[in-house]
Amino acid sequence: MGKRRIIEGVGERLTEDLLIEVLLWLPMKPLLRFKSVSKSWFSLISSHRFAQFHLQRALASADVHDQTLIAQITRFEDLVLEGEDGFFILLDIDSLEFGANLKLPYSQDVYPFVKEFPFEPPCDLVGSECGIVCVSVDLSKWPAAKNKTDIYLWNPATKQSKRLPPPTIQDYKKKTALGFCFDHINVDFKVVRVVTGQHRSGSAEVYSSNKNIWQKIEPMPIDVPYSNDFHACLHGFLLTTGYNGAMAFDINKEVFVCNIDLPAHSFDHDIYRFEARITDFKDSIAVFNSTNKGFNDKINLWTLDDEACLHGSGVKASWSLTISIYLGNAPQFVGGVFNNVEFLIVDEDGSQVLYNSDKKVYRDVPEPPYFDEALKYTESLFPVAGSKLVNWTASSSRLQVESDSNEENIPIDLIDDEVV
Repeated sequence: MGKRRIIEGVGERLTEDLLIEVLLWLPMKPLLRFKSVSKSWFSLISSHRFAQFHLQRALASADVHDQTLIAQITRFEDLVLEGEDGFFILLDIDSLEFGANLKLPYSQDVYPFVKEFPFEPPCDLVGSECGIVCVSVDLSKWPAAKNKTDIYLWNPATKQSKRLPPPTIQDYKKKTALGFCFDHINVDFKVVRVVTGQHRSGSAEVYSSNKNIWQKIEPMPIDVPYSNDFHACLHGFLLTTGYNGAMAFDINKEVFVCNIDLPAHSFDHDIYRFEARITDFKDSIAVFNSTNKGFNDKINLWTLDDEACLHGSGVKASWSLTISIYLGNAPQFVGGVFNNVEFLIVDEDGSQVLYNSDKKVYRDVPEPPYFDEALKYTESLFPVAGSKLVNWTASSSRLQVESDSNEENIPIDLIDDEVV
């Protein structure tokens, strides 16, 4: 009797609740293989309910310092092989070891008009929530493209992605900010898009994976993001900094609260000061900035005292200075706070380090590959309706893909390539 028939027979003798309890303890790869055991197992493991339980179990049992980042490879001449620019890779924070090249969130033949080029269209990380990564693809240099930008929701673990329908608000070369979040109440992945108009007026819309549509956000925000991205998703809010303070998007109610006071001296438009960025610090909303004045260069981090100010009730925001890190050299870029205590810093010479604010020690990040942005990433089984398998083959002239020799070649005849 084959392994598959034995497993199927065991599954038939278990109640669904007991089967769920057993499967929840399994890591990702066996679960993906077990989808092929039977149609009932495929349906169970593919469900939002099971994916949510599995993610909660994984997060509860994980070591806070055992964190994974997803990063985009940055190509420097002679340092990264041609054709790898713009691809994505995983980094284990604890061991500082890079994982396999994740390639891209779309299949290699989805853009046939770029075949004559030795590179893929530029991509940007928008956000990462519950194992789903949001990526924007810049197609503005290709006249044959239907859209100037394509947006994907991508699950690197299951190798499935969904290309979103085109947004409804036209940008006409205006600045556009994108953010990605997860509505835990409605179990809904959402993409927020703010287009800056004249006199810093903004039009905003939100995409819902449950509805598969874009809808305008009313009322329009009274401020616009200072940068092209949203910084953090925490406690039901998608957060960034605007020109007049912090901006908070209520993920479930789909409304903006703007002009939230930032810490004194944390944010200005001095060319010698980096913009303030909002982050998650030990499960608290925090804001940090980096000063660069040629002496006493430092990173300051404040934590928000009370989140009542995010609900639009008129409560003023108050902040407490929590960390002040003095640096020997001015940082070129601060990528965020990871493991609750480590700051990812890119120095002026391009080297990358992690600074532990508790132990006050540095750790060098291996080079190459180089990257200038990284996001927290957790493997999950979460499906997005309408997703399709991402297909890259080793025959592609623009990308040489190495197969995983440890992965068993198990036929998955019961699995369609589209998630419904």
